[in-house]
Amino acid sequence: LSGCNDKISEYQEPAAVTPAVPADTSTEQAQPPTTQFSEFTADLESLGKVELCALDAINGNSPQEGVFKVSSAGAVAFEGWAATTSLTNPGNVTVVISKPGNAFSISGPAGIKRDDVATAYKAEALTNAGFKLELPTLQVPAGEYKVSILHDEAGVQVSCASPLMMIVEQ
Repeated sequence: LSGCNDKISEYQEPAAVTPAVPADTSTEQAQPPTTQFSEFTADLESLGKVELCALDAINGNSPQEGVFKVSSAGAVAFEGWAATTSLTNPGNVTVVISKPGNAFSISGPAGIKRDDVATAYKAEALTNAGFKLELPTLQVPAGEYKVSILHDEAGVQVSCASPLMMIVEQ
């Protein structure tokens, strides 16, 4: 089991972030699949930080020496898990890929069975903390991107920065 950092820690309160509106889970419906990346304009550095996540695979492949390589014209699927500091499923997650001058995001629900995560953290609430976010084509400029996983933590959007890189090739 790999994570952004395999220790449980409190998130750092962001300096100036507009609080997110907590989702009303009583009437929550499945989100339609995203078909393209959205431009991401928030400042990742201003978000609170957490260390309970992992990006396990892109297109079913594990990273090689800390790097995922993908084609800019091909389909892409991000697979991993995320958890809140109270060791619960965060509900929705956002994967952000960023490099100077460009940042893109894709969002969707966490809800894929991850018994390994629940066992590792001794938290049954994390049984469905996995996610798989898919796009039919990547369609982003070639280059080397940092990868972050975002979710809400106590009503505030937080970032779990992965130590992994994604190289997009033409």
